[in-house]
Amino acid sequence: MRALNTAKDPYSILLKHIKQEIAKGLSRAQEAYNRQKLITYWKIGRAISQHLSQYKESINYGKRLYSRLSQDLGVSERMLYLITSFYNAYPHFKPSQNLNWSHYRVLTSIKDERQRNILESKASNENWSKRALEDFIKADKEKSVKILKPKIVRHRRLSVFKGRLYTYSIFKTDYAKNILIDCGFNIYHESGIAKFSGRFVGTVKTKTGYKLIKSNATYKHLYTYKAYVRKIIAGDTIWVIIDCGFKTWVHHKIRFRGINAPGITTKKGVEAFKFVRKELQNLPFIIMKSHGRDKYGRYLSDIFYLRGEKDPQTVLKKGIFLNQRLLDEGLAVREF
Repeated sequence: MRALNTAKDPYSILLKHIKQEIAKGLSRAQEAYNRQKLITYWKIGRAISQHLSQYKESINYGKRLYSRLSQDLGVSERMLYLITSFYNAYPHFKPSQNLNWSHYRVLTSIKDERQRNILESKASNENWSKRALEDFIKADKEKSVKILKPKIVRHRRLSVFKGRLYTYSIFKTDYAKNILIDCGFNIYHESGIAKFSGRFVGTVKTKTGYKLIKSNATYKHLYTYKAYVRKIIAGDTIWVIIDCGFKTWVHHKIRFRGINAPGITTKKGVEAFKFVRKELQNLPFIIMKSHGRDKYGRYLSDIFYLRGEKDPQTVLKKGIFLNQRLLDEGLAVREF
């Protein structure tokens, strides 16, 4: 009997196609279920809310109602309260894409409608998980509270040391035959050289690749890169793709060093977000100097940009220091 296990065999093609259709069908069914679940909960919340509105003057009626419904429906009182709160938060509800009941349970706890709408939009557009939504709310709240604390700011200027592009530290290890180059972000590139005097190197392009040259740099000069803005999260946080050199690229969330912009759910936070978006939009690249991570795992960085300039060295030398610009515009405060 002829074997039916080759990739181009008609049966294998059919089997693959059927599996794909099953997966698509299950995905569509889950999406439909999630959507219908939201609509059902909303309608239940509406029914309870409208019923309660007829008994506003009856003391403790609502408490007795939830208790009775819980017993007769086999649903916890807490769940019934959540469903009613869900309706009250969204009286004209339209389910957002990528969001399910777990997301809306979190969003319902946000009392300010404007803040809730901003968070709903970001969670939907960026396809956040429930955990990602909770983490963002927590971080955003911490930022806003911190900024509102009264403090005396005597020095608004940020100290800055720009570093050098295409400059790296090198070291030898027993696990690799050749010298390793520290590209930052816990990435190490193995060179084609077994020995090299010195601790720091620069790179020069050649016809076939890159050549290492001895450098008088220090550790302060390292971790300066050309990067490309992918997404602006807030007035002090962006996603970038970073050119680490040696055909190595990484995608990271970057937090601007030394400053704290208001949370994105505040009016001032929206202003800061729009300002950064305006300043960085349509730029071919930015230059960033990394200074390690914060407690959320974001790399703290200085950001430099210069509209109309295509030479990275010129942008590093003459570019606008975005961190300081946000301070000067009153859109962020110093983080001490």
